[in-house]
Amino acid sequence: MRKKPGFELRCVGGEDILVPGGVENVDFSRIIAMNSSSAWLWREVGDGDFTAATLAQMLVAHYEIDSVTAEDAAAELLTQWRDAGILVP
Repeated sequence: MRKKPGFELRCVGGEDILVPGGVENVDFSRIIAMNSSSAWLWREVGDGDFTAATLAQMLVAHYEIDSVTAEDAAAELLTQWRDAGILVP
C-alpha cells in the first residue's frame, strides 16, 4: 500500500496534523492528528509502497523496541490509517 495523494503533514500549534490538499481546500472535519511516531512514519515512507512489516522494521530500528511490540503498533496504525481513508491499497 501507499499514502493517498493530496494529504499534507503539517505542524500546527505544536501538533502534527494531516490535512487534505491546499489550504483553500481544507475540510476541518477531515483533519487527522498524529502522534510523533505516526508522523515520523508518515514522513519516512515517502511516496513508496510499504507494508505493516516495513513499518515495524522502521520502528524497531528507530525506537529500539522489540519486534512484537513494533508489529502490533504497525498493524494498529495501518488499521487507523485505512479507516481514515488516507491509504491506497
